Amino acid sequence: MIRTMKFANEFLKEATRLKKEKKYLEAIKMLDKAYEVGTPGDTPPNEDNPNEITDDIKYNIISTDNLLRKGMYLQLAGKPKEGLKYLKNLRDTYIKKFDETQDTYYLEPNIYLQIGRLLDKEKDYKEALKNRALSFLLDSFLPYFNSRKMQMKNDEHKTRGKKKFIENYFKRYIKKVDKFNTKGFCELMSELHQFEKNTYKLVNIKKIEKL
Repeated sequence: MIRTMKFANEFLKEATRLKKEKKYLEAIKMLDKAYEVGTPGDTPPNEDNPNEITDDIKYNIISTDNLLRKGMYLQLAGKPKEGLKYLKNLRDTYIKKFDETQDTYYLEPNIYLQIGRLLDKEKDYKEALKNRALSFLLDSFLPYFNSRKMQMKNDEHKTRGKKKFIENYFKRYIKKVDKFNTKGFCELMSELHQFEKNTYKLVNIKKIEKL
């Protein structure tokens, strides 16, 4: 007897199984079905009963990481350009929603990290490094931002923002890029980590793209 799948997590599990069997296109179809029936992870809770744990919450939530899987599966299926386009569209959607809502849910480091991984595999090392840098920056900024909202102190970004720390962290990626301006990169990343000076602005972050 064939069991009928109802919830997103069932389609996601089937996608995982198919991916392990290297049936990538079939796995992508399962992901698409999960996205179709699933509830986005940013969906607000039930206003009448915000603490209620429903089947929809338990089995149907689509996290950002689950959305990112499609980009990787497309690359595995021999469609890296489609995978990159999908990930960039997801990135742009999140940027737009953050601009509209200022909800840090949409400042997702893993989107940039996954773009970087895909580009690494395609040997586009410079663009991969830039995306890894954006992911690193978000990983530094979010704890600072969230701590400040709770009126707590968090200085982790000061350690991560030291030029030597940055150089050591990115060393293996920098080595892959021909004639890369390592000094300029580390100085810029260090400057962008000075969050107390309100450096985390789009106009500043775009400087990474010009390296």
